[in-house]
Amino acid sequence: SADLDAAIAQLVYCKALPFSFCECPYFQRVIDVARSAPRGYKPPKRGLLAGEMLDLAYTTQLERDLKQLMIDADIFGIAFFGDGATIHKCPLINLFASALHCPAVLINIIDFTARLVAGEKKDGCFISSLFLPVIESLDVLKWVGYTVSITSFHHHISAESCPDL
Repeated sequence: SADLDAAIAQLVYCKALPFSFCECPYFQRVIDVARSAPRGYKPPKRGLLAGEMLDLAYTTQLERDLKQLMIDADIFGIAFFGDGATIHKCPLINLFASALHCPAVLINIIDFTARLVAGEKKDGCFISSLFLPVIESLDVLKWVGYTVSITSFHHHISAESCPDL
């Protein structure tokens, strides 16, 4: 037990984790699952963690979030909103949705480098058009009385100002 405590302490110190790390329910789950792991168990390599396992975790969480997003959405609606960011010279747009039972869900992150390289702009109509596949995939257009209105980069975009919406 003292050896395990020392190993956990070293992990916390070396990786600059918060001291509350050991109280995290996810860490406790690791300890519980590790008890039944085979003796020669080796943890996954970073390539697997950063690739396949991350993709699976993201997909699983997104499915849960979308299910939560749709609860009572036919009554109270869904808000779609976005945010632009540039990370390591890569222009990105984050697409979010929110509803009564779900404060915010990151739906997608879109790299629009190719658009800028081609000399096109990241104008309101372009940004708004990114939401169409999301709206269609959630099948929310069937609701009576919906309004397409997206505020993006300080511009109010509506179906009237963007004929493609």
